[in-house]
Amino acid sequence: MSFSIVIIAKNEEEQIARTLEAIKDISDDIVVADTGSTDRTIEIAKSYKVRVERLEWKGYGPTKNEANSLAKCDWILSLDADEEVNPELAEDICTKLKHSPSPQTIFSLKRRLVFLGKVMEHGSVSDEWRNRFFNRQHWQWNENLVHEELIPIYKSKRLKKIKLNGHVFHHSYKDKKDLKVRLKKYASLSAEEKKAAGQQISSSKGMVHSSWSFFKNYVIRRGFLDGRAGFIHAKENAAYVKEKYRKARKKS
Repeated sequence: MSFSIVIIAKNEEEQIARTLEAIKDISDDIVVADTGSTDRTIEIAKSYKVRVERLEWKGYGPTKNEANSLAKCDWILSLDADEEVNPELAEDICTKLKHSPSPQTIFSLKRRLVFLGKVMEHGSVSDEWRNRFFNRQHWQWNENLVHEELIPIYKSKRLKKIKLNGHVFHHSYKDKKDLKVRLKKYASLSAEEKKAAGQQISSSKGMVHSSWSFFKNYVIRRGFLDGRAGFIHAKENAAYVKEKYRKARKKS
């Protein structure tokens, strides 16, 4: 059985080569869905002889669903442009397909965040699993503005989730400044979702959840063992929680 790899990208010239290098030999159908790059992303992607498709950005879920429709195979590995598949994960994907899994099965992969040059072992990302390998005839992305998820197209008692061996390195943030910018963007999107859901936000809710976020990730989940990177990551995530509640309250 064959599978396709689908990657959403925009202005990822610093990341895309590393992502494609890790997967160039495991699939005959790699699709880079570009949503408006103005840098060398497309040029670099084409040098790997992958298919580059240009799509209009319609939000995370809808754009990813459109990109999935362009794949040649029903089985799809969905990656972000800043994710690097390690050899063990690549091998396990191919092994799982050899056993002809049910199309209702969805496979989860583990992400390991690389931040400030360090692979984070603790905190909020210590046990991060993402559903990313699936059959598009049975699974699709929801329409969340942020933190989109795969959901079943049909209700069935045969739906199954399996964890894959190996992992992807998640090169998400270039530095502390980039972390702040990204989390601020996610806070705005999260606030929009809370507004759309009609949630009522009290003035104290943001402070309480922010404080708990820092304590949970830095102390309970032992983020302090990741040193300076662990402290900054826990601190900025707490600021993100506070900001999303502040914005949600302002919009309500």
